[in-house]
This record gives sequence, C-alpha cells and structure tokens, in this order.
Amino acid sequence: TARFAPPKPATARVTAAPRTVDETWTIHGAGRTAGQNNTQFVSDLALTNLGTATANVTISFVGPGALPAKPVTIAGGATTVYRNVLDALWSATGLVGALSVHADQPLVLHARTYNTAATGTFGVALPVYSSDHLIGEGETADSLWVQQDPSSSSGFRTNVGVVFPDAGGGDAVVALYDAAGSAVGTLNYSSASAGFQQQSVASAVPSGLPVG
Repeated sequence: TARFAPPKPATARVTAAPRTVDETWTIHGAGRTAGQNNTQFVSDLALTNLGTATANVTISFVGPGALPAKPVTIAGGATTVYRNVLDALWSATGLVGALSVHADQPLVLHARTYNTAATGTFGVALPVYSSDHLIGEGETADSLWVQQDPSSSSGFRTNVGVVFPDAGGGDAVVALYDAAGSAVGTLNYSSASAGFQQQSVASAVPSGLPVG
C-alpha cells in the first residue's frame, strides 16, 4: 500500500529585491606625475556594475591637492572607464596618492598605473582592497620580493606606499629584511589626516637590496 502526500497549494513567486551594499574600496598608487626621460605616469580606473540596479558611486582622491569627491552613477550591467583618471575627473597633475571608491551596489574594479613612454606603456595593475582587508591598528602584514639596485639609472627599484584612509591619519613602520631574514632597515610613515605617503627603499638601504 502506497501513501502519497497531498499536493501543496500554489504559492506566489517572490522576486528578490536588488542587492544593496555600503562598501568602500581603496586603490593605492594612482597618480599623474612626471617620470624620468620626459615621460608621464598616469592611472586608469574601470568600474563595472554587474547588478541590475543603478549604482551610486563616490570617487575620492586620498592624497595632496584637496580634490573634491566626485559622485557618479553607473547603470546596471554597465562599465565606466576613466583613462588618466586624475585628469578626467579633476584636471589635476603632479599628484600621487590613492583612490577611494564608495558604492551602494556591488562593483568590479580594475586600475593600473603606467608610464607613457614613446615606445609604449610600462606599468602595473593596482591591487584593490575592500575595507575589511585593510591593516588595522596593531596588525602586521607582509609583502614579498623587494629589490633595490644601488644605481639610480639601472636595475630594479622599489617604492613603498602607505595609505591612511581614516580622517585621523595614523602611523606605520615598514621593516625591510634581506634574503637571509636579517633586518636591514625601516621606513617610517606618519600622517595627522587621511593621506598617502610613498618612500623609496633606497632611503633605508642605500647600499642596495638584491632581494628582500
């Protein structure tokens, strides 16, 4: 003998509301400034809204210049690209810092800084950090593969940039180690307000650092 459960009554289909967020991403190393041999360093920023609702976005420059925050909107499924973002949004030059992007919808971000040489562009993609991936007070993080050639005209050179996104600024110490794990120098950063600071490894290790 088989028993069958009675059919369930029909229910109305529920459509999920568009997802909303309150997220801030930080992108350090953005700028527009002169490089060696009459070249220019610039940064691009791309933002993609993978959702269906319009994203309300605020783009801020964290660094010198007191540039005003820029509100923009990105339609659902759309991508907005700012080539040379400091010029495109602020008509600014001679600045290096970080970008802060706040949105009420999930975004995919991509940024790069590159040198516009006569023979092409040379640069790197910039990492994007959500707020919960920033180093907090008293925390330590590590970065691999630091190289500094003692020559200013050849070899690899490394700069270390630190972003202080909070209005109260902060302090940070970067310790440098050689390949054997021995401490070889430190870089100290301090800011009384939100900002970006960058120092060359050469200032802490003038004799060079083949790998660290």
